Amino acid sequence: MALQEGINSFVTIQEAEAYFYNRLNQTSWDSATDETVERALVTATGILDNLDWGGEAVPTTLYPLSWPRDITYWNTKSGGYETLVDDRSTTSYGTFPEDIKKATYELALHLIKNMSTIEDQSSGSPRLKDLSVGSVSMTFDLGSGITNFKELPDHIQSIIVKFDNPASSATNRGVKVSGGA
Repeated sequence: MALQEGINSFVTIQEAEAYFYNRLNQTSWDSATDETVERALVTATGILDNLDWGGEAVPTTLYPLSWPRDITYWNTKSGGYETLVDDRSTTSYGTFPEDIKKATYELALHLIKNMSTIEDQSSGSPRLKDLSVGSVSMTFDLGSGITNFKELPDHIQSIIVKFDNPASSATNRGVKVSGGA
């Protein structure tokens, strides 16, 4: 299924491109194919969509995502409570908060940069680290460089933590960040 904002993605490819246009060192994003970018955005949305959010949402068949939603949260930047409203209608998928969009972009980039490493490690196929020809010696990199690929990266968690469900005993950090769209 192709990326469809409001259906399987919180963002469009154009929004993501605009977001990364002004960022330093985003060669992984720039060098990814359009298909990879699309799949990463859909996958990132799927991961974020399944988290235990505060507030309430009434997804519909027409617009099935967990955002937008009715939620009141503490905004550390403004130092006060803010309220968002689920503004879906029969003609609009509604408004996605900028922080949810930012988390989607950042998680998509994380997936693009790390999925081959994660897949290598999870499939038991470690990468070759060193090869010597004299007296034949091979060294494999058994560490992915990621301490726990099943957790959301801290910089993404810090963007969305304000939207967590405070009544939940679960935390968004335990979501599995792997797979494809």
